[in-house]
Amino acid sequence: MIQEFINEFVPAGIKGKQNELSQAKTCDSAEAAHKTFERATKRLLNPDVWHEMEGALSPVVTLTDADGNELQRLAEVNDHYRIKLPAPGTGEGDGYDWVKVEAIKEVHEINDGEAVFGLRLRAAANPKSDGDTAHFFEETATSNFI
Repeated sequence: MIQEFINEFVPAGIKGKQNELSQAKTCDSAEAAHKTFERATKRLLNPDVWHEMEGALSPVVTLTDADGNELQRLAEVNDHYRIKLPAPGTGEGDGYDWVKVEAIKEVHEINDGEAVFGLRLRAAANPKSDGDTAHFFEETATSNFI
């Protein structure tokens, strides 16, 4: 199920570089695995906690709506993540890099107990301007969290 999900969810790479990073956690029970899965999906949809988890040299990521206004909820499709890297940001992004939440999908297979979650972010323009993509990658670039 997971490979099928990935094949459908992740856009085909047309150009550029592809990176695949992974991390696994083994749990003692199905209940513990379910709780870990739920916690991980909520963390991906709540970028405000990323900096706290990763430390001082990590980017500060803030959830905003489609107009660039800060939000205090979990991310939804068409929201944006405003990224302050520990380096100068783009001029188009007012010192930030921007990505748009393009897709969120979760599938639970009742028969075998598997669940899979996907979050796709795409390099985007600053929603407070009509400028070009405000990211160090082009608009065709995506980041896919599975």
